[in-house]
Amino acid sequence: MPEIILRKPPVMAQYKPKKKNVFTSNSHSTSHSLLYMVKIKKNKCKGCQFCIFYCPTKHLELSKDLNRRGVMYAEVKKYSRCVGCGFCFTVCPESCIEVYGAKNKGKK
Repeated sequence: MPEIILRKPPVMAQYKPKKKNVFTSNSHSTSHSLLYMVKIKKNKCKGCQFCIFYCPTKHLELSKDLNRRGVMYAEVKKYSRCVGCGFCFTVCPESCIEVYGAKNKGKK
């Protein structure tokens, strides 16, 4: 019977991408912060929490207040975390979420 020789697999170099801040772009020596504005129509929300579950940055949460339907509606925790992916308005069955992109003027 032939001998079985076990070898370690070759070590692959680990790729480590450079960390970029997606909210800042430096061009022409002017810094602009890119923010996204999420607008939720609270009285149209039925509190299904799909937007909260599917948000990759987890910046949405249920409010402690009730809307006119008598349910806790989704609201934004922190606008600075939004990356503008659009998952929230895509999964919303009531179409009560809108995402707007806006540039804020930074240092000149």
